[in-house]
Amino acid sequence: MRQRVVSNQPRPAVFHGADLPVFRHAGPPVLVTLGLLLPLQAVAVTVVLTNLSNPPNLNLQVGDQFQISISGASPNQSVTACVTYNGTSEGCTGYGSTDASGNFTLTGTENSTSYEGSWVETWSVGGVAANPTLSFFVGSSAIPQIYAPDPGPNCTGSG
Repeated sequence: MRQRVVSNQPRPAVFHGADLPVFRHAGPPVLVTLGLLLPLQAVAVTVVLTNLSNPPNLNLQVGDQFQISISGASPNQSVTACVTYNGTSEGCTGYGSTDASGNFTLTGTENSTSYEGSWVETWSVGGVAANPTLSFFVGSSAIPQIYAPDPGPNCTGSG
């Protein structure tokens, strides 16, 4: 009777025609790339909207300057924003890349009343969504008028 011998020794695996060693690793998760071990780190990509004209107000008025800051991302990765305006998807737009430290900053001005309304923006770096999703409102620079409700015909105005 033939016996089968089982070994703990790594056996080569074939990947697209190349022999790669197979091994067991007891440490933290790693990425194996052409024989290199790279530690995988949990990356928390964050995005912050800052109203530079009226901090700490997160909503914007026409004429306000704002800043989008992304941190904790991988270096030199593409940055995109997918936007919903007043409940309608406006699609996704590329805004450049993160720097060598994985950061990105965009500064601008809300310069048109055509941007007034409700905005929801999901920013992504290298296809990974940053947290949180940004929700804010852009209004006109006019001071809103607040009216008291009509008291109706049964109100005499005296207490």
